[in-house]
Amino acid sequence: MKQRNTILFSKRKLSVIFLLFMLVIFLVGKLLLEKQQNRFDIKLSQLHHDIESLKTENNQLKQTTSSPDANDANAQIENSLTADYPDLKKEIIDTLTHANTSGTILAIKNNHLFLNEGLNYSNKELKKQNTGDSEFMMASIQKTFTATAIMLLVENDKLSLSTPLSTFYPDIPNSDTITIRQLLDMTSGLVVDSYPKKALNEEDALAEIINHIRYQEPSLKWHYSAVNYNLLAGIISKLTYKSYEDFIKEAILQPLNLKQTGFYTTFNTLPNKTTAYYGTSHSPYKKVSPILKQYYTAEIGTGNMYTSTLDLLTYFKKLINGDLLRKNNLKTLWTNQPQKYFYTYASGVYHNDGYFYSHGILRGYESSAYFTSDGENGIIFLSNSYNKTHPTQKIIQGLFNKITANK
Repeated sequence: MKQRNTILFSKRKLSVIFLLFMLVIFLVGKLLLEKQQNRFDIKLSQLHHDIESLKTENNQLKQTTSSPDANDANAQIENSLTADYPDLKKEIIDTLTHANTSGTILAIKNNHLFLNEGLNYSNKELKKQNTGDSEFMMASIQKTFTATAIMLLVENDKLSLSTPLSTFYPDIPNSDTITIRQLLDMTSGLVVDSYPKKALNEEDALAEIINHIRYQEPSLKWHYSAVNYNLLAGIISKLTYKSYEDFIKEAILQPLNLKQTGFYTTFNTLPNKTTAYYGTSHSPYKKVSPILKQYYTAEIGTGNMYTSTLDLLTYFKKLINGDLLRKNNLKTLWTNQPQKYFYTYASGVYHNDGYFYSHGILRGYESSAYFTSDGENGIIFLSNSYNKTHPTQKIIQGLFNKITANK
C-alpha cells in the first residue's frame, strides 16, 4: 500500500513538473514572439519612414532638375508675363482700340509673353469686360487641331498621307484618286452644295454632308472647301471607334492640359464665354449672333471648338517644340506643294517665308494667329465682333510685322 502511494505521488509530481515545464516554454515563447513582433514593428515603421523620405527627396529632385511638364504649360506661360516692350504693347492696344473692335489680344517677342489683355466687352448687354481668360469660338483655326489628330494617327500607323479616301468613303465621287494629303491641303476638288440646317449629332451631320458632295476638277489650283475637314473628322472617328470630339479631347486637349479649350456643346455653360456680335464701323455690337446647335452641327472638324488666347498659345508652342508630334512629322504635315497648286495652305495653316498664320471667321467671331516658324514671336487675336467691311486680319498681320521687326 505504501509502495502504491509512493508511485502515485511520483506520477503526480512528474505531471506537475511537466505542466510547469510546458508553462515555462509557453511563457518564454510568448516573450520571444513579442520581442520579435516589436522588432518587426520597428522595422516596418522605419521602412515607411524611409519610403516617405525617398518620396520627398524625389519630389524635390523633380522640382529642381526636371524639364517643365506639358500639364503646367499654361501656368508657366502666364507666370512668364513680363513688362518688356512697353512701347510695342501700347502701340498694339492703341491700334486695336482705334479699330473699334472687341476681344482678347496676346503677343510674344523673343519668347517673352508681354501682352494678354481683353478689349471692350465680352457681353455688351451685361457690361461684362473681355479679359485674358475670355473664351471664344476659334472658327477655322480648329482645322489645325483636326490635321494634328490625323498626323497622330499616321504616327501610330493607322493610315498614311497617301491613303485613298475610298478606304473610308467609297461612294464619294473620285474617292479612289483623292488622298488624305489632298484633304489636308484642300486640293481634293470636293465641294458641298448645301449643309444641314438642323441640330444633328456627328454621325448624322456627316451623312447629310456626304449626300451633298460633288467633285469639280481642281485645275491645278487650291480651292478652299471646308468639306475636306468634315471628312477628315469622319475618318478620325472611323479609325478610333470614338467620336471626333472624344478623340480630340483624349489626344490633344488632355495631354496639353488645355482646360479652356473644348466644343460648342458646352460653350454656353462657361463662366468666361463671350457673346458674338456682328459689328459696324460705328459699333462692334450691332447684332448678337447666338451659339445655337443647328448653326454648329455642320462645322464638325472645321469650326465648332472654343479656346482662349493662352490655350491657343500653349497648343502652337507645344506643337512646334515637338511635344505633340515628332518634329519631322510636323514638317511633313505643314509642307505644301506650291509648285503644283500655287497656294500656301497646308493642314489648316498658311505658310510663308519664315512665318505661318491661321485665320477664321464664323458667326460673329474672328480669330487670327501669326507666328514665326520657330514659335518665338507671335500674336493671337480672338475677337467676338466681326465687321464684314473691316475685318481685323490685316490689322493683326501689320502688328505681327511690328513684333518681328528688329528681333
